[in-house]
Amino acid sequence: MSTVFFLGRGELVTFEEIEREIEKCEKTIYCGVPKFISPYQAAKYYLDLCLSVVPLRYREKKPAIRWKEFMERKPTKEEIDRWFLWKRRNIGIICGRVSGNLAVIDFESPEVFKKFLRKVRKDKRLAEKVANTWIVRTGKGYHIYFRVRGGVPRTRLRLPAGVDIKGEGGYVVAPPSLHPFLRRYRFITNPDVGIAELSLPEWSRLMEILGVEVY
Repeated sequence: MSTVFFLGRGELVTFEEIEREIEKCEKTIYCGVPKFISPYQAAKYYLDLCLSVVPLRYREKKPAIRWKEFMERKPTKEEIDRWFLWKRRNIGIICGRVSGNLAVIDFESPEVFKKFLRKVRKDKRLAEKVANTWIVRTGKGYHIYFRVRGGVPRTRLRLPAGVDIKGEGGYVVAPPSLHPFLRRYRFITNPDVGIAELSLPEWSRLMEILGVEVY
């Protein structure tokens, strides 16, 4: 019998269903959860969730402003209005302490992400966390969001091919940004489910599953 988890869509789903949603996203742009109409709407939503956001250039990943100060403080609603209202922008979410110890794992291809899912489903506790957090379809791969209790340790990591980790000092492109390849960033899981929080031991276990080496 398959283990099932709640993904925030109103029903229980299996990991097989997650994988089917991923397969759907490889065949059509009409997949996932179209949560936002505009980056302005998204920016206000993210700010309400205590995430620090910055404007990015339209169809690019580069910031449209000097953004380093927003690693230390969140923007005001007035800044959000000035950056996003009636403007064509992409949107970035800053990782680290300013966004509640946010860490995002970047899978650069669907194949790498599906390999991770096959491994993590064997750990029931972590699998439940993975199934109940933000999963985003990017231009070429997937992002998965976590908040790490106490923050991600500052260590030197040797990452496996096709995987990157964004933490303190970094940011990610977020929905509904438009990738240079004209593919829109979209939530695979309903964002209203929230961002799962991991303990440091759970984060360490996740790194082990990913094949990350600390040196």
